[in-house]
Amino acid sequence: MRKLSRLSGKPVIFDTSVDQMRDIDGFAAQLAAMDTILTISNTGAHLAGAMGLPMTVILDDKFHLTWPYVAHNTPWYPGAALVRKGGRPWPEALADIGTLQPRSRS
Repeated sequence: MRKLSRLSGKPVIFDTSVDQMRDIDGFAAQLAAMDTILTISNTGAHLAGAMGLPMTVILDDKFHLTWPYVAHNTPWYPGAALVRKGGRPWPEALADIGTLQPRSRS
């Protein structure tokens, strides 16, 4: 987290007060408090999507049944932007995060 904070020039908050495996309501509240969510394909991505929150999902080169294969968005979660590694080195793929913006809240 220190490296991410240093590289981004932004503070990274790691809140251990909520265990998402035991307190889904608390976890949903944490997600709702964010301006945007940057995540991999996990419970947080699907909960944020179901809540209609703006998010960017980072996908590796594996086939993901839950995400459209060629698109940079998904009809299931209109607030989501999808960033794929696409065979590139991670730094190059992650540079796309700034170019694909999730839709903001209505």
